[in-house]
Amino acid sequence: MRSARALLLLLCSIVFATLCWADAGGGFLFSGGTFTDIYYPGSQQTTPAGINNSGQIVGYIALNGQADGFLYSGGMYQRVHYPGGEGQSANGINNLDQIVGSYNQGNISYGYLYDNGTYTQLQYPGYDRTNPWGINDSGVISGSYWDSNFFGGFIYDHGQYTPFAYPGSYFTQALGINNAGTVVGDYYAGNDVYSAFIYQNGGFTSLSYPGARVTEAFGINDEGEVVGMVELNRVMHGFVYVDGKMNLFDYPGAENTTLYGINDNGDIVGSWYGTAVPEPSTLMLLGTAVAGMLWRVKGRT
Repeated sequence: MRSARALLLLLCSIVFATLCWADAGGGFLFSGGTFTDIYYPGSQQTTPAGINNSGQIVGYIALNGQADGFLYSGGMYQRVHYPGGEGQSANGINNLDQIVGSYNQGNISYGYLYDNGTYTQLQYPGYDRTNPWGINDSGVISGSYWDSNFFGGFIYDHGQYTPFAYPGSYFTQALGINNAGTVVGDYYAGNDVYSAFIYQNGGFTSLSYPGARVTEAFGINDEGEVVGMVELNRVMHGFVYVDGKMNLFDYPGAENTTLYGINDNGDIVGSWYGTAVPEPSTLMLLGTAVAGMLWRVKGRT
C-alpha cells in the first residue's frame, strides 16, 4: 500500500500535468463543431476550467509569474481575484453567475465562493487545504480537502460540509456536480490505477477507460454527459462519456488533451499541449465529427 504522502505527491503531479502544458499549448472552447482559442490577453498560460449555459467561462491564468482566476463573458476577459490572496484559480461557474475557486494565503489554501460581487471564504474544518471545484444552481459545491496525511472529497451545502469518499478508496476528489446533485470525480483504491466515478441517487459507478492508468472525470451537465481525461501510455486524452460509452476526444494535432467542463448545450472547455497547432481545415473536420457524435446520441438542435 502506498503511503498517504506518496499518493498526494502522485496526485499533485497528475493535477499539475493536466492543468499545465509545456512548449506549446492552450485553452479552447468546443462549440457547434468548432474549436475556439481561449486566451487571456498577455498571459503565459490560460486554462479554462468551467462553463455555464450562457457560455460564460472561468479558469485560471499565469500572468507575470502569478496565477489568478479569470472570467470570460460576452467576449470580454476579467480577473477573478480574492482580495489579498495568491496562487488563485476560478474552477466552476453555475447559471446564476456564482463562481467557486481557490487561493493561497501564507501556508494555507482556502476556497472561495464569489456571488454578486462578494467573496466568501471556504475552509473544510480542521484541514489547511480546501479546493472547491464545482457548483450547481442550488449553490451546492463539490470539492476536495487535504493535508500531508489525508486527501478527501466534500459536498458543501449552505454552511454544512459533508465528507465524500468512494467506498474503500485511499483518496477521493469530488470535482463536478450538476443540478440533480450528481457528482463526478476520481479516486484511488490501489494497484496504481486511478479511476473516475459518477455518484447518483446514493450509489457510485466506477469509470475506467480500458488500458488507462488514470481516468479522471472533471465535469457533468444536466444531460448526464461527463468530460474528463484518461492517461494511456503516458499520453493524456480527453473523453466524453455519453449514455454509457466513453469516447476519446483529442484537440487536433496535440499530444495531450484534457476536458474540464461541459454545459447543457454540449459546449466543452479544455486544454491541450504538445506539438504544433494543425491547419484550420483539420480542426473543422474533427469538430464536425465530435459534434455529429453528440447529435446522434442526444438529437440536439
